[in-house]
Amino acid sequence: MPGFGHNTGVLANSLLITGASQILTLRGRGPRRGAALSNLGIIKNGAMLIRDDRIVAVGVRAKVEALPEARTADNLYVGGRVLLPGFVDSHTHLVHAASRAEEYELKIAGASYEEIARKGGGILNSVKKLRAATSEALKKRALAALRLFAANGTTTLEAKSGYGLDVTSELKILGLHQELQSAQPLEIVSTFLGAHVVPAEYRGTPGGPQRYVSMLINRLISFSLIISLGFLLMVSLLLNTVVDALSKQLLKLMPGRGVYVVDVVNNCLMFMLVSLLFGIIFKVLPDARIKWKDVMVGAVTTAVLFMIGKFCIGFYLGHSNLGNIYGTAGSIIIVMLWVYYSAVILYFGAEFTKVYAKHFGGKILPNDYAVWIKTKEIEVPAGG
Repeated sequence: MPGFGHNTGVLANSLLITGASQILTLRGRGPRRGAALSNLGIIKNGAMLIRDDRIVAVGVRAKVEALPEARTADNLYVGGRVLLPGFVDSHTHLVHAASRAEEYELKIAGASYEEIARKGGGILNSVKKLRAATSEALKKRALAALRLFAANGTTTLEAKSGYGLDVTSELKILGLHQELQSAQPLEIVSTFLGAHVVPAEYRGTPGGPQRYVSMLINRLISFSLIISLGFLLMVSLLLNTVVDALSKQLLKLMPGRGVYVVDVVNNCLMFMLVSLLFGIIFKVLPDARIKWKDVMVGAVTTAVLFMIGKFCIGFYLGHSNLGNIYGTAGSIIIVMLWVYYSAVILYFGAEFTKVYAKHFGGKILPNDYAVWIKTKEIEVPAGG
């Protein structure tokens, strides 16, 4: 990528680096403390031999160059420069909308955090700016920062979220971390810091911090459940397709009714698992308290519809020559159809569970952290 000067090329099978005035090996085990901090394991006039991106030898130049593999390796002469491990920056907010340098100057001058906040600074000000910024603008700013990291020798950095303080913005930051990781050579290690501070909308209200933390945990667990369910459903569809496509071979290997027994047991286990997963989703996702017995009625109904759709799509895939007709596009169409059907069934099941619980089951009560919405009708003047 333009602007990045290291870690971008593919190394040859063997590479010999020579001409280094010093090599900082940092040899030793465990973290350095006290006097050991000054022992950097320096080798003067050293050389390094690398094979397949791994350091296989380092030491005085004459000894490394005498190795048989060094004689056939590509040579990189660094002209008296210093070789050292890349820096690891262990605390960054890589994705941010504006610099806080002015706040640091105020802090150095003796201003307290409360004084800085009263002047319009602080974490909440950064949160406000990030929420208003587009993903494109945030990514552009982060890439510029990554170029500076690379130019100053950083090869790995830990990047925190924490400037979003709502589920949407926090996930946006973490998503940008992934995009940035694939867009440039530096290693980015993401840390979720959604509970950085209490956001403004939860301050000044009874139990605000507790409600915010509960909401955050609930939403992220729900998001993880959705991702896990989607993965499991795709795997189950693929397995069902494979079993259906190999049914004739299974009949030969297991004559009689054995293959049907295996198929029935497989479908029963899958039905129980899917019912449980739908039940967990209907129980955890809503900002409401609903009894398990009401949840499971909706979950079983949803699982029945889901299994019917899975069987139909799997049967079609196993008995059609869709790949020969449409090629790769045919597979994409089937996947999109499956995702659409699963989403429709999921939302239908959620609505069915709600209606069943309200009319035939127990009451549905809001959770403590639920967001209350007030509906108010407003008359609009004619022609207004």
